[in-house]
Amino acid sequence: MNSLDLLQQADKRLVDLVSTLSVSNLDAPSPCSGWSVRSLLSHTVATIDAFAAALDGQGGPTEQELF
Repeated sequence: MNSLDLLQQADKRLVDLVSTLSVSNLDAPSPCSGWSVRSLLSHTVATIDAFAAALDGQGGPTEQELF
């Protein structure tokens, strides 16, 4: 399995997991101390966007936008 296959597999797992959440789940604490599910999900999506922008040769989000 190559890197692209692994990324696609991880993407599918994330989509599958997020699709099970309800709005009320978003403000619940996550396993990451001090982070809600909403905060962790937002951080994860911003990081994915940053990687995609870097691969496209575009500027990504700032460090503040990622955290």
